[in-house]
Amino acid sequence: GDQMTALAARCIEICAELQREQATGHAWDAFYDDPRAEQVMWTVLVRISESFRRFDARRDWFIGLMQYTPQAVSIANNAFLPLHPHAGHGAPDKPRPPFALAEFNILFAALFAPLRQLSAIQQRRFEHDFGVPAERVFGPLLSHLDGAVQSL
Repeated sequence: GDQMTALAARCIEICAELQREQATGHAWDAFYDDPRAEQVMWTVLVRISESFRRFDARRDWFIGLMQYTPQAVSIANNAFLPLHPHAGHGAPDKPRPPFALAEFNILFAALFAPLRQLSAIQQRRFEHDFGVPAERVFGPLLSHLDGAVQSL
């Protein structure tokens, strides 16, 4: 959304600082463990969660988006180059892997899994940064995801 540029710049700033601080080079674990990077991730997850308030409709939209395969690429305002049916997806005889309900559930379960195990310190930081407890923000979405997984 409209915060993408600012959040990306924040991540670059955090990475640069960690690289300066660590003599052995930058380690991704240090980045993901950094509370500032965690706040960026929470900001993104809050936005995603807000987008999925109407869960079923948004889930179906997302699955459709992931299933989309363009048939042509634009090379000018009024010129399109047709694509091979499997262009960019491997050999012509290999169809594109499906993205359906099961894949959605796996993706979102993994994406939101860290929120299920917030430490007391993380919970306090989240509430300080966002003004409400994480459970209040993510509870409805996590409940929908739990129900979706149980129905498989």
